[in-house]
Amino acid sequence: MIASGWRAFTVSVVAPACLVCATACSPGSNSSQDAHGARQAPAAQASAGSDAVSVSARAVVGKAPVIAGVRPIVALDARGEQTLPPPSGVPILDQYLLTFVPEVVFVRTGQPAEFRNSDGVLHNIRVRVSGTNVPAFNIALPTGGIYRHVFDRSGLYDVLCDIHTGMSATIIASSTPYVMIADAHGTFVFNDVPPGKYTVTAYLTTQRRLERDIDVGDGRTEVTIE
Repeated sequence: MIASGWRAFTVSVVAPACLVCATACSPGSNSSQDAHGARQAPAAQASAGSDAVSVSARAVVGKAPVIAGVRPIVALDARGEQTLPPPSGVPILDQYLLTFVPEVVFVRTGQPAEFRNSDGVLHNIRVRVSGTNVPAFNIALPTGGIYRHVFDRSGLYDVLCDIHTGMSATIIASSTPYVMIADAHGTFVFNDVPPGKYTVTAYLTTQRRLERDIDVGDGRTEVTIE
């Protein structure tokens, strides 16, 4: 099933919303979750290509390739001076019942992300650039421990516990709130994007990504990533 360096995402697609540092669901939280436990923004409950998704008058709508059934991750980064929505909170990646929760977490570069251990055993958290051995950090975290880290580079990161080798997660770090996993057809939608110059990046695998520069105006902007 794994056709690339990261797992084939089967999460519910979070299309027409900005996943701004989506906070993980720690034990006791009652937030909305997708199939892997990743918290979704309130307006992000439908698939990108479905009729249920509303598209605003000023939206970026596009399509990116789907490789061997793996949905692309798409980010819309500003190239100008436009003001983007700030983070809505601190994203949390917890460890509970020998599992990382959520399995996929979105973080903003330059902003803190929180790592917790809600298990009754010692864990370590080893984070590296996806598909490589380039480390981000590697720390031991005892029961009840909390560690904060600021990611300064956009991209995909693998999360592992060397003590419990069956544990894994993926971090998607981006400088923008406009980032999502496309639907099964590669369709993505970003609503209410401020006018300006942007770069659309589609992460197809850990080793392959495509980029395209676009200008967003007052109307609908359509883009195909090939």
